Amino acid sequence: MEWLLLIRSHLVLVKEDVQRYQKPQKLPRIPLNEAQHILQHSCVNYHIVTVQQNIETTDGHLIPNVTGLVNGFTELGVYINQQFISFEDIRTVIREK
Repeated sequence: MEWLLLIRSHLVLVKEDVQRYQKPQKLPRIPLNEAQHILQHSCVNYHIVTVQQNIETTDGHLIPNVTGLVNGFTELGVYINQQFISFEDIRTVIREK
């Protein structure tokens, strides 16, 4: 089981490097309760997710998507790879296959 988590962590790091150099396209917005359901299911089952936040840079592009394992929740948001994302900023969540 440890090797599986190690491989997933490596894949997340590679995907983060790729995403850093890409400008994300706006994905369809999903309801917050649907996003929370996907995040909770992914947390329990150790699935990798990609979260797109509804935050734009000064030049009008969305900030980079966050991809990784769900580390935990608070009342106000979720931790993906130790990075806090506020529920109010979530545009969409995609469970990686």
